[in-house]
Amino acid sequence: MKIIKISDHDYDPNWDYDVVKTNKEIQAIVQEITKDLSSKLLPKLNIPSMEVRFVRNINRLGKYIGGTSSRPVVVLDIKEIQNGIKKHNVDIKTAIETTITHELGHAMQERFQIPANEIYAEELAHKWHYKKEIPDWVSLYLAYEPAKNSNGQKTSTKVQHLIDKAMEITRNYPQKWGDCYKINSTAAYWLNKKLPEYNWRFQIWQVKAHLDGEIEDVVDGEKIMTDEPDHILVYDVMTDKYLDFSTVLDDVEVLEYEKIDDMNGQEDRKLMRLLNAIR
Repeated sequence: MKIIKISDHDYDPNWDYDVVKTNKEIQAIVQEITKDLSSKLLPKLNIPSMEVRFVRNINRLGKYIGGTSSRPVVVLDIKEIQNGIKKHNVDIKTAIETTITHELGHAMQERFQIPANEIYAEELAHKWHYKKEIPDWVSLYLAYEPAKNSNGQKTSTKVQHLIDKAMEITRNYPQKWGDCYKINSTAAYWLNKKLPEYNWRFQIWQVKAHLDGEIEDVVDGEKIMTDEPDHILVYDVMTDKYLDFSTVLDDVEVLEYEKIDDMNGQEDRKLMRLLNAIR
């Protein structure tokens, strides 16, 4: 999974849109909403600030300005919002707030480099409005995004910290061909135990590895050379990402993995003791 680098910007909506002023009542409502979102929602999204402006003739309630995810710029069309109020029978504060949070969903999608998805963006708007929560898809990607400490230096999140520590232990652990099953199984068990809030997100999968080159494998007791060996990996169901805590395929380039079946796993007790010592 790739995370896009967050860079600053100096975007001004006047460059591309017909920016308009609204009446004092609507201005006060927007100020109240943005103040509330800035103190409660934006910190959860690791967004320092945002800007909301009214424009005309965009033929939609609102729009996130692409490329501004470091400090999202959202433009609103008051005429379209008023039409939406009549159509959906909601008050103006709800209409403006949910439009802004929907567009913040698109800002997060751009930041995480995932395709724009209206359903997911609306999920952020709905969950925040009714429950003051962020949806799982946002939490998932935030968990893998580097955070910053008080000195502005990037630090690993809890999930990535545990994965990195497990990799450090397992990949220096004595192993031979065939040990990938118990090594990856043990790592998966340990991660799931340390991260119960993710409900067994790390699974053990048998896969066929497609390699750029051949390695020695044992099939039915006989040694053969193959570029498509069976292998055991850890599969992260929340990111659709494979993790290999073994060193079996370190000397050859893996082109892709093809799923065969999920496995129950096999624990290496000595390795588990080493993992349990991680703090």
